[in-house]
Amino acid sequence: MYLAEAIKEKVFIEKSIDALCDRIRELSVSADDADVKLNKGLAKNKIKELETLHKEWQRYAITISRAKVVSKIKLNDEEFSIADAETILESMGDRLDYLEGLIIHIEAFNLTPQKFVCMDLEDLHSKANNIRADIRSIGNSVERSLWNIEV
Repeated sequence: MYLAEAIKEKVFIEKSIDALCDRIRELSVSADDADVKLNKGLAKNKIKELETLHKEWQRYAITISRAKVVSKIKLNDEEFSIADAETILESMGDRLDYLEGLIIHIEAFNLTPQKFVCMDLEDLHSKANNIRADIRSIGNSVERSLWNIEV
């Protein structure tokens, strides 16, 4: 199985866990006294199923995490683990969020008469566009690499 497939399977298990938790919540209470015994038995079985799904999810999470740490990817002539590349992407996303917020703040402030903008908006837009392009490029590289790693 490729790492990308394992990630998709983990996401499917997460969705299954969420649905099962919702079902257990429904079974945990009843407005009808006649349903209490039935719901109690069904809830008990669903709890066992939930424990099994949690163990399976944990197994996938560990396998995926280990694979991301040991698997290498080349970015701008430097080699990083996939986990490191994902951290870089997260950091770049945070920087982009900050720049976009700053741009919105300045543009809104610029609409107010008698106010002066002290930063170059074109420069900020350029920086934001460069970060967006880098995020897209690194994200594509990471995504491609997930289909080349067997776990």
